[in-house]
Amino acid sequence: MLAITKESTSKKVSAKNEVSHKKAAILGLQHLLAMYSGAIAVPLLIGAALKFNSTHMTYLVSIDIFMCGLATLLQLFRNRYFGIGLPVVLGCAFKLLLHLK
Repeated sequence: MLAITKESTSKKVSAKNEVSHKKAAILGLQHLLAMYSGAIAVPLLIGAALKFNSTHMTYLVSIDIFMCGLATLLQLFRNRYFGIGLPVVLGCAFKLLLHLK
């Protein structure tokens, strides 16, 4: 079992542990692409299974991105009922796509 002592909790982060701006930008871009591809793939697969035309697909993808942004904003604020106070990106789940076969 891991014991938490005063020495292990009092360590300070020094400038040596910081990530460079270049590495942070690359990791941020990777995170953005992963989030965006997940937010786009689910509505495209659902729309294709329902045989939507391009106009309906556009609305479906736009609504999905809007709702992902709204859910993410709700997580930024901490209160009694919702939110954790962190910028957590929320999106669609792929689990429901198994039933589209």
